Amino acid sequence: MNLFKRFSELRKVNEDALVVNESAKQDADRDHEVALARLAEATEQADRLANMNHRNHYSESLTHAFRGRTA
Repeated sequence: MNLFKRFSELRKVNEDALVVNESAKQDADRDHEVALARLAEATEQADRLANMNHRNHYSESLTHAFRGRTA
């Protein structure tokens, strides 16, 4: 009788652990989705800044090349 009682207790503990683990997994999945969205935003912003930097260097090069010359 004691063995069946122990099995019953273990089953209850395992069911409770399953609920906790599912909740933790859902939280982790939600955090992962947020992190992926932030990564996409950061990548887009980095691309925009790199393009702006490239255009700025091109403009500076033109200014430097034609400095002191009249049109």
